[in-house]
Amino acid sequence: MTFSAGQSIMQTIESPKSMRTDAIAAWQRGKTTALIQSKGFDSAVFTITVGHEKHRFTAHATYLSQSPVLDRMCHGRFKESHDSLIDLPDDDPTVIKALIQYLYSGNFLDFGTMESGHGSAGANDQLSDIYVTAEKYQMLDLKDLVVEKLKAVTDVEDRPVEFLTTAQKIYGNVPEERPDAYREYFKKCATQLPKPGSMSKPVYAVWLESLSYGGPLAVDLTIALANMYNEALQDLADSSTENEKLIMQLENTKMNLTWENGDLKKLMSREKEEKRGMAQAAADWKDGHRARGEKIAELQAVVAKERLQHGLLMSRHDAIHGCCKLCGIAQGNEGFDDVNGGGV
Repeated sequence: MTFSAGQSIMQTIESPKSMRTDAIAAWQRGKTTALIQSKGFDSAVFTITVGHEKHRFTAHATYLSQSPVLDRMCHGRFKESHDSLIDLPDDDPTVIKALIQYLYSGNFLDFGTMESGHGSAGANDQLSDIYVTAEKYQMLDLKDLVVEKLKAVTDVEDRPVEFLTTAQKIYGNVPEERPDAYREYFKKCATQLPKPGSMSKPVYAVWLESLSYGGPLAVDLTIALANMYNEALQDLADSSTENEKLIMQLENTKMNLTWENGDLKKLMSREKEEKRGMAQAAADWKDGHRARGEKIAELQAVVAKERLQHGLLMSRHDAIHGCCKLCGIAQGNEGFDDVNGGGV
């Protein structure tokens, strides 16, 4: 969305169709503010020419007077006040358009973000230009708003070059003698930059260039670097403490394992003794079993011998008994009873 020559800022505010969906809410808030301040529409209308090509805008004096610098142009004893014409030859028309939108609505459309995408270099360039212009016209609330928008589109870790080039532009146009919204933001975010030893060549080149600017930018960068190393040292100290605790745990574990190993050795020695005793008992049992076997064999041999002798005796007995029986028959059984009774 761009202004044509002679287009009024009011035409822009009352034309939401060309806005992005996510900007309509901001436009509505701005319109409500404008309605509340409707008395401003009764004030004088100034023509504003911007840049060497004289882009033209119109705005009411009451709204322009929110800027102390523009207020002096509208109401002071200057040519601008007499002619109702303000000439800004050194400013960018796109930036002045955003500035006038902010004066009327309390917000402005992020043209750079819309054209280049969220977090793009275009958004950072546009916002840094608006910030510098807000500083020029002493619009502190607009500077605060720009810082909030920079927070939304700036990724220090992924785009450190854009972050540093934006800082160069803003620091070069901000007085050193008073606190500044962007400086406070920069000091917090600068600690997210890569450390010099891990920077890529392009980042390192811009970082050195930023230091060469001197002044507050170099001071804030140096402080951020010191804070980064302090955090790194603290992390190292914390890591050392954790390592010491881990070493103590390992020593305790080693001691416990040594004790357990000693107990295990004792147990293994006891098991060996038990196994040795069991082996000896088994050997003794085998020796006893063998001795018992030999004794049994010996006894069996004696029994067999005794049975053999008993058989021989029985055979002899039977033979004697047969002879006696025959002798008794021959003698008429005389003396048989004695022989039969064992009296022979």
